[in-house]
Amino acid sequence: MLIPKKEELEKALADFKGELAQASKDATTAKDSLMQVKGEIEKLKAEKDRMLAQMASAQARVKIQNQLDGLSVDAEVKALDNVREHIKNTVAKANLGDELKESDLDTRIANLRKTGEAQTSQVKLDALKKAYAEKQAGAQKTL
Repeated sequence: MLIPKKEELEKALADFKGELAQASKDATTAKDSLMQVKGEIEKLKAEKDRMLAQMASAQARVKIQNQLDGLSVDAEVKALDNVREHIKNTVAKANLGDELKESDLDTRIANLRKTGEAQTSQVKLDALKKAYAEKQAGAQKTL
């Protein structure tokens, strides 16, 4: 009588372990997908910032060019130098912002992975403890 019950419990345990493994895989896949989406969003934000900086730079150049019409060549050269300097500064700021975002994003991704692994391990441990406790309770009832 106990042997069939034991075999039934072992089969149920095997089924639960399989379900747990599948749930872990699903959670990891979902987490990875979310991280990819987040990464793409960050890239798009950085691209938007660069494009806005380029547009502002172009608008500034057009404005300066309009103002320089009719002025002497020396004044135009000086204004063009100012525009070039402004563009270099804007591009440098955009590049610095991108580098800072990448390092910050990498740090956050590493932290999320560590947290996800710890949570997955805790869920597995809790499931095993529960199964063991149920097995012990079942064994005590049969005695």
